[in-house]
Amino acid sequence: MDVHFSFDATCPWTWLTSRWLVDVADHRGLAVGWHSLSLAVLNEGKPFPPEQLAAVPDLPDRQALGVGVLRVVESLREAGRNDDAGRLYTEFGLRLHAQGLAPEPGLLAGAAAAAGVEDHLAAADDESWDAPVRASTEDAVARGGPDVGSPVLVLDGHEGGAFGPIVSPPPQGEDAVRLWDALVTLHSLPTFYEIKRGRTGPPDLT
Repeated sequence: MDVHFSFDATCPWTWLTSRWLVDVADHRGLAVGWHSLSLAVLNEGKPFPPEQLAAVPDLPDRQALGVGVLRVVESLREAGRNDDAGRLYTEFGLRLHAQGLAPEPGLLAGAAAAAGVEDHLAAADDESWDAPVRASTEDAVARGGPDVGSPVLVLDGHEGGAFGPIVSPPPQGEDAVRLWDALVTLHSLPTFYEIKRGRTGPPDLT
């Protein structure tokens, strides 16, 4: 894999970043490794912030559904079906984020059917996959952390990774490639840690 992308399937900001990366991969012929990064694991034991619940009332349902998605992702990865894991994420994200469908179990089932991974859908209810999800999450945080969330990006040949990039809306075409090239440069500098610009609004999912 040329780049590894660790993600929580229910995070709208992560979804936008993933669409940028898919566009870059098409332009540059990159192979993307898709990995679990569970916000449910990262926030284990913590209540949902009131301001988040006010903005997204169905946040608990989203997180619960996301747990099932990442179980299926890990099931597919163990079977050597990395690209199918990416396709599942795309189909799930299109339904949850782009189309704004309610976070119900049928949403995941529809995404699995569209991605051709119905044979692994049972993993969504199988708690034995929680251990691989947790291990993948801990690995992503170790590479990008401390104090990071979803997504974490790791370039092939690098031990460390980085949180983000956070983009809204995701750049496309030449701009997408320019951002990629900038990130490759930053990843090559072991002394680089952080750069940030404050967000001015919600994720642009249009």
